[in-house]
Amino acid sequence: MALEKIDMLPRLTAARRDAFFVFDEPSGSLDNHFRDLFLDLLFDRFRRRPFTALVVTHDYSMISRVTQAAKTSSKGWNSGNSLVGARDW
Repeated sequence: MALEKIDMLPRLTAARRDAFFVFDEPSGSLDNHFRDLFLDLLFDRFRRRPFTALVVTHDYSMISRVTQAAKTSSKGWNSGNSLVGARDW
């Protein structure tokens, strides 16, 4: 389901340049392979056309990858179109 929805991003962001996406536990029912595939697709879509997203998860490996991508992205995950980061409550 999560992988099918990520394919909708290019159409949705083309329609609305100020799109905001919420991913609530997107890897909750995915094994490690498909979780990583989901993240790869998410990052690829962001590189093609930046968008703002909020990812809600308890998956620490997912938090680690998103945080690392935010630190190393040349597109500026932390400004403008952004994925702000992770918080461990």
